[in-house]
Amino acid sequence: MAAKFPNIVTWHCLSHRLELAVGDAADETQGIRNFQSFMDSVYSLYSRSPKTQKQLETAAKELSRQLRKIGRVLGTRWVASSFRTVDAMWNNFEALAAHWKSGFDRGSPLYDGSLASQYRGLRKNCVLRSSFLI
Repeated sequence: MAAKFPNIVTWHCLSHRLELAVGDAADETQGIRNFQSFMDSVYSLYSRSPKTQKQLETAAKELSRQLRKIGRVLGTRWVASSFRTVDAMWNNFEALAAHWKSGFDRGSPLYDGSLASQYRGLRKNCVLRSSFLI
């Protein structure tokens, strides 16, 4: 095609190369794996369970927040989707923190014994590693 149309722009290849370069850089950068693991935990918690999604929506409404969709970060998607995920995490942070706290608080109506330790771990991990989101 390039011979027939010399002005053609092969954008897909360039985008794919950029994604591969970002993936390689992430593999070589200290701390990215912890961040990716944290983000994957959040994604897994809310993408697989309508119950947790609804509870998060309730927490967001109580805080008058509009939720954004949390996707995967540094996966097989393009760099732009990783950016959208981190941006969504930043904007949803207050609602997420409130949901995690109420999820492991036995006096809360959102307490979930089966997920309490996961909520506690996410909140603890988030506090310890809050520099990820700054």
